[in-house]
Amino acid sequence: MSIPSMWSEYRKFADLRGEARATGILNMGYVDWVYPTTLLPLTGFLLASKGRSLRYTPPSDDNVAGYISVMISSPSRNRLTRKSYVPNNFLPRNQAEADAILNRIMKLQNDGQGIGGRTAFAYLIGELIANIYEHSRFTNAMVMAQR
Repeated sequence: MSIPSMWSEYRKFADLRGEARATGILNMGYVDWVYPTTLLPLTGFLLASKGRSLRYTPPSDDNVAGYISVMISSPSRNRLTRKSYVPNNFLPRNQAEADAILNRIMKLQNDGQGIGGRTAFAYLIGELIANIYEHSRFTNAMVMAQR
């Protein structure tokens, strides 16, 4: 499986959201796989849609449907239970409490070996997370990672 561009994956989210807003149905029946660039904003959309009657059509592939269900149906609140990915985990309000999630991401990526090394990878992840805390007044901020 080749990894598509981030733009095409975000576009997939935008199309799914647009269709759901217009029809009241989040139709993922034709979706054959999803990446974080689709899943993270989709989870935010679902949270914002809570209380509205939004029907859901899962992907036809049971493995993909199961993966999406784990990732978006009930995002974990800082539970790090998976071995090959970090499900959508909410960042705690207190930045210092995010260390457990960041450590899990580092561990999943072998501490950055093969992708720039520990220092470079820790800096990249740390900057992304720090920007959320420093430049937003988030209600729900989430991170996830896959191996």
